[in-house]
Amino acid sequence: MINIISKLNIFVGVLLITITPTYFYVSAQLQPTIITSNSLPVTQTERESNILDGNLGIRGNLGGANTLKAIKVTGDGHVKIESIGIDAKIYEGADSSALEKGIWRMPEHGTPDNQVSDQPVVLAGHRWGQNDFTYEYRSKNLFLNLPSLSRGDVIEVTWNGVTYKYAVTDVQKNNYVEKLSDLILITCVDYVSTTRYFVYAERI
Repeated sequence: MINIISKLNIFVGVLLITITPTYFYVSAQLQPTIITSNSLPVTQTERESNILDGNLGIRGNLGGANTLKAIKVTGDGHVKIESIGIDAKIYEGADSSALEKGIWRMPEHGTPDNQVSDQPVVLAGHRWGQNDFTYEYRSKNLFLNLPSLSRGDVIEVTWNGVTYKYAVTDVQKNNYVEKLSDLILITCVDYVSTTRYFVYAERI
């Protein structure tokens, strides 16, 4: 009996010695290694920006800069989605730095009152944003709850004093824009994934 227990202890010891480095190796391979220019791990918001700005797949799938005309923005934009509590300002900007403020209208695409070259209105937003943002702030001003949208939900976009209404036709989790729509909303699935949520909506 003692002999069996001794052999069992030896077996367990060898197993633990073998498993431990294997576990750490596998774990290390699964960890994201997104690095900024200063060689420090990016923050959660920077990770979201990298994904939204660098991997959207919008321009290649929905036309391109060569087909678009300049859009003169003369007023403030606002998006309201009552079903998930969004009531937020739309920010303009040449790049995704506007995402640090809130919802960003991607500038190489249409506006509600000027869908240039049949380009959709494309609004992108973080889900979480800065680490000190509260749940209430994220729910109202960011796209935290965008995945909860359902077909038929109404999205109101106010632009230059006029409110345009859109009905959700599809909510997808994907790596790229799959189809055209009057309005497309985009946010990240999580901090490091290149997969995004795409909400497609048509003007009503």
